[in-house]
Amino acid sequence: MVSYFLFVCGLAWTIAILKPGRFIREPLKKIPVIGKLVCCPVCLSFWLGILASFFLFPSLSAPYLQKWVPHYVAPIVDGFGALFVSYIIYVFTEKAASGLDL
Repeated sequence: MVSYFLFVCGLAWTIAILKPGRFIREPLKKIPVIGKLVCCPVCLSFWLGILASFFLFPSLSAPYLQKWVPHYVAPIVDGFGALFVSYIIYVFTEKAASGLDL
């Protein structure tokens, strides 16, 4: 679970902010809606979390949700989990950068 969240959050932050993600970010910035999405690491982590849950990792929430909801809901829950972890990382980095006590 930790490797899933760190992978998704790291990939989102790399694409949205860091220099290695520039070749992905720059062409997508020209598309109106996607351009804003690809520059926000927290927003991007939600969509990358869904994609990673579908294609790279087995869904983390599927074993817990399969009794109550259809199978396609589990990757969405995984995306929200990635968004939550990415937001927590964002809050801690912003507080640390501003010099406030954590």
